[in-house]
Amino acid sequence: MPIVTQQAISATPEPKGGLVARLETLRAGEAITVIGIGQTELGQMLSRAAATRPMLRLEFDNAATIAVAIDLILNDLADLVVARAPDWDDPDPVLKDFPRLRSGWRRAALRLAMTGRRPRFRQLAPETEFAHLLSVLPDLTLLADVSPSRSDRAAPIIAALDWCRRHGAAVVTLLSEAPAQDAPWDALLYNAFTVDASPVEPAVQRLIPLSAIASGSATERRMRAALRGAPDLAGLFEDEVTLQLGPLGPTPRVDLLWRDGKVVVELDGAEHERDPNYGADRHRDYELLVAGYFVLRLTNAEVQLDLDRSLEKVRRVVNLRRTSP
Repeated sequence: MPIVTQQAISATPEPKGGLVARLETLRAGEAITVIGIGQTELGQMLSRAAATRPMLRLEFDNAATIAVAIDLILNDLADLVVARAPDWDDPDPVLKDFPRLRSGWRRAALRLAMTGRRPRFRQLAPETEFAHLLSVLPDLTLLADVSPSRSDRAAPIIAALDWCRRHGAAVVTLLSEAPAQDAPWDALLYNAFTVDASPVEPAVQRLIPLSAIASGSATERRMRAALRGAPDLAGLFEDEVTLQLGPLGPTPRVDLLWRDGKVVVELDGAEHERDPNYGADRHRDYELLVAGYFVLRLTNAEVQLDLDRSLEKVRRVVNLRRTSP
């Protein structure tokens, strides 16, 4: 198992591009600690960089002991294995030296997973269960956001993360600020670095609710009223919704969302016809597409000139989704 070498906290902040490169190349049995960034910003950063390596955000529910924290991690991994069944990777597995043991576990795990049940075999040692689960999730990185203000709650979580590293996982720990350099935090500071502070968010993005501005367009109000007035479309669409695309994915805000049908309708003003908005919109459409959403873009001009035609476009997309398997 690779040994994490000691590295002091960087005096100079790490460029964000350097962070993405580190995360993409993190190997099994390695761990890093990232100071000065949270899960949301990290997810946005990885999305902009088109990072491909999957990361699982861990939730510990105030785990009071190492054993409880490890059990929660095993539950998360088992849930992910169920979600991916039967399309499991055929990896360079952790248990490659024990093919009979591995194939036996896979057969039993697949039977459970195909019926929606967690492939947990509690008669096995936790480290054996962990190795089996990782064997079908070979490129997965485990991610934990730990609060520096609660040393008592952090201690079992930090110990559980180190247990994961020692048993073959790649582990990333996020800290919003530099912690004290004594126990339990010292265990995280062997391979820690900071990142550049984020610029202050524009005031319009800090307005609560954002819809106070975003929904103020006369064109948008007209389209929303038309949707409410159409018997077959009334009540389908929500206004100004922020989506979470995956555990660490981007969080786009969309104009109109039919949640059950996964249809997004965007109403674009003239500013969306040129860069950088045009390029950013197309990248966001791609992110929504690969997350299973259908995106229909309407310009303000076409809504103003022919509302009935615009409404019919929405209706045809809705009907298409209703009849799709």
